[in-house]
Amino acid sequence: MKTLLPILAVAAFWCADVAAQQQAGAGAATRERAADKAVDGYRFVKLRSSGEYYIDYDAMGAEARDDERFAALAERFIAVDPALVVEDLQVLYYGRAYRDDYTGDRRTFTLVEEAMQAGQYDRAYQLCLDLQRRIPASPRLLNLLYISASKKSIPAAEPELTALADRYRFVLDVISFSGNGTMLSPYVVTSVADEYELLFNKLGITAVVMQQLTRLEDGTMCDIMTVSEGEGSDSENDEVWFDIDMPFGASAELFE
Repeated sequence: MKTLLPILAVAAFWCADVAAQQQAGAGAATRERAADKAVDGYRFVKLRSSGEYYIDYDAMGAEARDDERFAALAERFIAVDPALVVEDLQVLYYGRAYRDDYTGDRRTFTLVEEAMQAGQYDRAYQLCLDLQRRIPASPRLLNLLYISASKKSIPAAEPELTALADRYRFVLDVISFSGNGTMLSPYVVTSVADEYELLFNKLGITAVVMQQLTRLEDGTMCDIMTVSEGEGSDSENDEVWFDIDMPFGASAELFE
């Protein structure tokens, strides 16, 4: 069976490269943009004030709005194509926020969750399969798909479950590359549900004690999660910050 190991190797190199850049330019609170600049083949925007780099989400969005390109990447990810690279997964996860059908995942999983609560795992599984063509790199969807696949009347074979687990783990890695969970560098998510997936299944958080919505001086909407850390947790702070501009903006548009 094909695996994502080649991709994960690229991801590890990319994460180390970004961490080094962030450490060299740490402390910049502004997100003022300058001209796009390529760094080691990845998409970044340089900040005029500090020389720090951050990921160019607009470039991913432009690529994701190409329906054929997005559909092709989705098919390859679903098939666990080992030739995929980090940028491809960024387009699938972050780029979808620029597509016309993006809603911030507000009520996206309601029918799936209702089916699972009723013990209708076959129905939940089919609903997840239908959704994954539109949101193939959603951690929440992949989690629900894994659970329903393992509990349906004819449980999925081990290769399918392994592939789903690999896809889930890798998307969480991509989200974790977007920041370090602080006010100056919050994790960027396209769905509020993904905050909990990252907290519990990547960072090793055991509980969310309090959740607070705030707006930074530059206008960025953030969720501040006060958390309890578990043994071996990857989180070093009792607060984890998330940039929720994408889902917040999409949800706000629904009420305009």
